[in-house]
Order: sequence, then structure tokens, then C-alpha cells
Amino acid sequence: MSIISANLTGNLSYLDQDKTDNTKPLDLTSVVTTSVESLSPTNLEENDSKNSSSSISNKAQSSSLKDDDTLDKDLQFTASFQKSQLLSKLPNDKDIANQQDSVQKTSTTSTASAANELGDYGHLSTGQKRLVDDLTSRQNAANKTNLSPAEFYNKLEPSQKSTFESITNALENTTVISKDGKKTNALDTIETVDVILGEKQGSTDGKEQFRLFVTLKDGAGNNIRTAKNFENVPGHGENYKHGRQLSGGEPSIQISVSPDGKKADIDVDYESKNPVTNLFNGFKHLKPSNSDVRHADHFEKHNKKFASEAGQQPLIKKY
Repeated sequence: MSIISANLTGNLSYLDQDKTDNTKPLDLTSVVTTSVESLSPTNLEENDSKNSSSSISNKAQSSSLKDDDTLDKDLQFTASFQKSQLLSKLPNDKDIANQQDSVQKTSTTSTASAANELGDYGHLSTGQKRLVDDLTSRQNAANKTNLSPAEFYNKLEPSQKSTFESITNALENTTVISKDGKKTNALDTIETVDVILGEKQGSTDGKEQFRLFVTLKDGAGNNIRTAKNFENVPGHGENYKHGRQLSGGEPSIQISVSPDGKKADIDVDYESKNPVTNLFNGFKHLKPSNSDVRHADHFEKHNKKFASEAGQQPLIKKY
């Protein structure tokens, strides 16, 4: 009835304003009918439907907002969990140390395996391999062969390999100090190795065994002849008459240089040159075994003299 009252009031106000037609009768039927029709079941259902739809829409929006909040929280939780998992998998100092140790062991094993596959050649130093590689190349050219450095070196006699390794190891662990104070690694004074003499069965001449004949680099011969840490000794014949021996006593490298300073005869003396000592030891210095690293205690003497300081590589006993 409140709706009807409102409609009636509105119509009456209209009549008050329309004073020019006071004779026209008031049709309350149409007013009441219109107001009643607005309350019909159909219209009420439509209104309820609109209100219901609006309510559902509001609830849906509210639900959607809640779902978005929940989703945000889920995503935040997931991201936090993933981050925690990632952090938990990051290596600590102990893991890193173990990994580095494993890599180093693998690398060492691989290097050793590769060296073993190359035989005795595989265990040579870089400087020693340089000389063997060059000698192999020249031998292949002269003999029309196609040997690899490893094949060439591994076919040498054991006494040739022990001679090459002991002499070059002693050189590699020795410094030549020139008169002006310049220091040069003794192995770096050699341009090429021309001949490797091992044991010569039946020979009593030490000058024919256990030595290297080499070509020296430019200027190296003169530096050796005037080196501060080498002393004069008798050379080996006219072809290598300028004898120089590393100071400090035996074992010692002896480098006998040619007159033109381009060639040298190199060996290691393991027995003393002292005349008195030789009287009591049977003149060991004059025997071929004097320069054979395999003889008696020469291997131990070698490493004590040439591999006792930090950074020096010891000779490996293989022959």
C-alpha cells in the first residue's frame, strides 16, 4: 500500500498543477491498475531475477577476488618453496672441495693413462719431447720412414733411453749463469740432439758410450765456456776440446764444446775425478760405467744432486 500511496500522491500533485482543466474527472482506476500491475507475479519474478543475478554477480566477483588472493598466496608459497629447494642444492665449501679433488684425480688419471699408452716417450718432459720430436723428424727424412716420436723413442735400446733421460734431466735441473749474470736453463742451450750413445758391448772406451752429441743454439757455446758456475776440465779430443764441468763436484754435467762453439759432447760424471780417490776406488772415473746412470748407486746420486731442490723434477728409474 505504500507504493499505491506514493503513486496517488504523485497524481494528485499533477492535478493541483493543472488548474485549467478542473472539470476533468479523476480516473483513479488507471492509477490503481498501473500500481497493482507493478505488483503482479510476473514483474515480481523479473525483479527477483534481476536482484538474484546482481547478487550472484557480486558473490562471483567476491569469490573471484578471494580466488585471486588464494592464487597469489599459492604462487608466493610455491616460489618460496622453489627458492628454498634451490638454496638447499647450492654446493657448500666441502662439496666444492670434493668436486675439485675429483676433477684433479680424474685429470691425473687421464694424464697417466695417456702417458702409459705412449710408453716411455709418454713420461718425458716437454723439453725432452721437443728434442725427441725433432730427432724423429730428421730420422724419418733420412730413412724414408714415417714413425711417430713415440714409436721412434720406444724402439731405442734401454741404455740409449736411460742415457738420454739422465743427461737431459740433469740439464733441465741446471742453470747456466753467464759472465754477465744472465741465467739460462741448460736444456734450453740445445738446438738439436744428433746422436744418442748407449752401452757399446765389449768396448772399454768411455768416450764412445753413455753420452749425447748435440748442436747448440747460437751463442750458447760461448756462454757455457765462460759460465760462472762451470769450471774448466779436459775436453774430449780435438773436436770437443773446451771442457766445462758444473761446479760442486760429482755427480756433475760435463759439456765439451767444439772450437766453433756450435757442437757439444755431453755426459754426466758420477765418479770422482780426484786422482787420490781413483787410486783407492780402482779408477772408476775412467771406466765406461762412470756415465751409466744404471750402474751401482748412480741413480740415487743423480737425484740427490739434480732433484733435491724445490721445482726440480726427479729422474724416474725405469731401465
